Amino acid sequence: MIDYQREEFILDMPENSLNLNIPYAFFIDHASLNWNELYFGLKSQYVSLNYAIEKAVSEVSINGNTSNTLFELASLFKNEEDLAEKYINDLITEKIMDSILLEKKQFMIDCKNKYLYIALLWLYQNPKKYNHPKRYDSELKEIDYSTKVYDVIWDFKIPSIPARDFRYFSMTFEVTEKNQELFLNRWNQFLEEQKQIVK
Repeated sequence: MIDYQREEFILDMPENSLNLNIPYAFFIDHASLNWNELYFGLKSQYVSLNYAIEKAVSEVSINGNTSNTLFELASLFKNEEDLAEKYINDLITEKIMDSILLEKKQFMIDCKNKYLYIALLWLYQNPKKYNHPKRYDSELKEIDYSTKVYDVIWDFKIPSIPARDFRYFSMTFEVTEKNQELFLNRWNQFLEEQKQIVK
């Protein structure tokens, strides 16, 4: 059996294998998101540069005494996402973001658990979406929840015991019209368990 707590697996960056597009408002409704965690999301492709713009807008509106970089980032429109890249580099230079944390084991475990929770919560609430994963040549069936769950958990390299158990369940459970409610109930149970880890 592979030990997923080995450092080379922990430091592996996810790649958003399902191309999930999680709205910023959904993320922050369900979990906190500091600048370093947002940087993890950018590098793993689970969030877009629009997240940085929205977070900057939020911070500037709460605290007027912020850096010029945050003011400039907050002034961008959503369709100016490409311009945000420069400001991300400036935030790293100003130490508002710390790129070195991506080399720290505990930080990576914490981020993976948080993003895994949000990704599977989003997918749970939108189970018939995301049928074009990067790994497959053809579209998945709408009801193929177990494949989607398996792919997302594997993408994060199984950062928790609930994730390990639910991944194994998804490997051995073929979802049909008759038993899909059972799978969704088990998925909801996993989310409750993972939520406790994220808190």
